[in-house]
This record gives sequence, C-alpha cells and structure tokens, in this order.
Amino acid sequence: MIVWGGLDSGPSPLNDGGRLTIDPTLDRDGDGFSACLGDCDDNNAAVFPGAIEICDGLDNNCNGLIDEGTDDDTDGVTSVCDNCPTVYNPGQENTDGAGAGDACQLTITFPLLATDVDCAGAPPTIQWSQDLLEGFNLYKVFIAWDASFASTKRVTSRSTLLKKTSFVVPVSKWTTACKNANPNLFIKVFGKKSSTGKSSFSSVVSLKVK
Repeated sequence: MIVWGGLDSGPSPLNDGGRLTIDPTLDRDGDGFSACLGDCDDNNAAVFPGAIEICDGLDNNCNGLIDEGTDDDTDGVTSVCDNCPTVYNPGQENTDGAGAGDACQLTITFPLLATDVDCAGAPPTIQWSQDLLEGFNLYKVFIAWDASFASTKRVTSRSTLLKKTSFVVPVSKWTTACKNANPNLFIKVFGKKSSTGKSSFSSVVSLKVK
C-alpha cells in the first residue's frame, strides 16, 4: 500500500515536502502477517510464517518449500500428502476415493463397476485391501439385494471367517443373489483382527447387474 505523506488541500495535493512510503502494517488477508513481516502470499490467509504445512501445492509456512515434511513410512510421499502416512504405500491407492488410502482402510477393490459382474456368466471373485493399519486378518463377505443387508436379503461367504483377501462366490450363492437383484446388488466386507478382536466393515459397493 502506497501512503501519501504530504498534505492535501482541495483537488490537488500540495507540494509541501510529503513523500511516498510503504505501509509495513498492511495485512491484506487478515492472517496477522504483512508482507513486510514475511508473509509470502498476503492474498491467502492460509499462507504465513509459522503456518502448519498442508498438502495443497503451496508454501504455507513461507520457508521456501512446498508440501514438505517427514516421510515416516519411507514410501517417497511426505506425511502431509500421504493418504496412509504410517504404512508403506508408494502408489497411494485409494479405490473408494475416501480420505484414507486403501492401505489404511478395508476397501473392496473388485468388483467396482456394473460391467465387472454378469448374472448370466461366471460368478465374480470379490477382492479387497487388507487394511495394514488395523492388521485385519479375518474376513467375511456379504452380498445383498437390499441395502439394509437384512439376514433374509443376503448371502454370505462361509461361516468360518476367510483368511485371505479374495472370495470366489459359489455358483449357488451367486444365482440366489442375481435372482433377487432388483436390479442392484450390494457388497461389503467385514474385517477382524484375530489378536485383538477389533473389527469394522468396508464401504458398500452397489452394482446394477444384468
């Protein structure tokens, strides 16, 4: 901001020895720092000296670096941008588009599209991420023809929990599910850690079958 230091009398400033100066206190974005105090982008309130660095392609803390930070899991992605910062996952896979990556949550990875399944063809092999963060090692698959997953409107994998991250749907169960589809089928996976009993469900995948 340029400030006129002279006097103004009428429509024209007087030539009385005034001078142009920079206002060192001007804070355009209201973040508490002016450009003279080190704000490297005084039009963005998320950028100022000492700000917490976040993954946004900006130098939030005005230290000359962008999205910097530690890489705790040594996967080549700094923790501020890593979708699972405590588990090695250089590919940053995030099948369901949620905030956490596949390595940090139980996520169905197949099928995801209606074209992945065909009631007139062979049953699909349902696959999911392991959730390395929680350490799940036991699983159960649910296939329902109603979003409620009511016990009378679903089929499941065998009663014994699965010890792998895939399940080939038996023909009889697939036939039952397809017969009742109207026209959607809903799939979710239950995961459990045997040593602690901790468990959770994956997000539901909804498929319009043919």
